[in-house]
Amino acid sequence: PCLARIVTSFEIQGCEEASCGDPEILDQLRSLTDITEGTLFTERGRVRALDRLEKTGFFASVVFKCDAVVDTTAVVLVARPATFITRVSVEGNVYFREQELRKRIFLRPGIALNVEPGKEMKSDLVRRQIDSLKRLYRRESLEEVSVRILSIPVGPHKTEVRIVMHEGERARIRKVVFRHLQSAQQVAGMPKCPQVSTKKLQQLASVGVGDVVTSKHIREI
Repeated sequence: PCLARIVTSFEIQGCEEASCGDPEILDQLRSLTDITEGTLFTERGRVRALDRLEKTGFFASVVFKCDAVVDTTAVVLVARPATFITRVSVEGNVYFREQELRKRIFLRPGIALNVEPGKEMKSDLVRRQIDSLKRLYRRESLEEVSVRILSIPVGPHKTEVRIVMHEGERARIRKVVFRHLQSAQQVAGMPKCPQVSTKKLQQLASVGVGDVVTSKHIREI
């Protein structure tokens, strides 16, 4: 009912408690829509305005409503402001230092994360973040790691993010003994096996005291 009518007024609702409610930002958003009083409100203009507003990152969703009278209409943009991350914490990491993990974390303060607490896995952004961290651990042959991401509201359209790691049971090498066992019986006519030093065996195995025991290490040894 809004389309093909002259716009008598235009306002944006829903930004009262969000960053988009700043008067200067509201003026910029109105200007971005190209919707002004006295102009014709068309389908092309509606689609263009929605596309521009969604690309700003300020909104989780935007829809138009109107109050049409004969050949004129009052246009209202009903906005659901985006929720922005204010802080990110990491818990449970032992194998990697937090500084190393942070290089893989793209959920950062200032990023929009529009999820309900308890339904974080519905977010593609959350799922991709979990997969990125798991790939980092798999690279080190730590395949039993679980990652949870929790969104904790801290105010209107603001959330803190907790990344909780559980690295699973891990055993570290306390003592390692390398010994080359020669064949019990020497085969006549065959050359004797060379004696490989303990140091050389350790270099070949690439493991030492304090290393985490992984299935990959065992297979390769």
